Amino acid sequence: MIEEFIEWTQNNGWDIELSEKENDFPEEERARYGKIPEQWLNFASKFNYISNSEGNIWFLTCFDFTDFCNDFEDMSLEAASDDDEWKKELRIFGIKQFPLS
Repeated sequence: MIEEFIEWTQNNGWDIELSEKENDFPEEERARYGKIPEQWLNFASKFNYISNSEGNIWFLTCFDFTDFCNDFEDMSLEAASDDDEWKKELRIFGIKQFPLS
């Protein structure tokens, strides 16, 4: 299946970078999100990045969670500014929601 996906990306102008070794999903993120779908872990561990040529559509990979896992939550908390109740809700949501659920 992964070989077919790689072929599809090449035929459709997507940018991908394969990992030289499989990327592990960070243990702290496993603890945060609980059960992560094994099919996704198997797929996402093989790539460093996957995006369309415009860079506005992408797949999350294990590498993303290693380096950029909390960017969205951080931006959301910044947007909440001084609203402590909103920040609390954002943190609760972030803990419970794996980005692929």
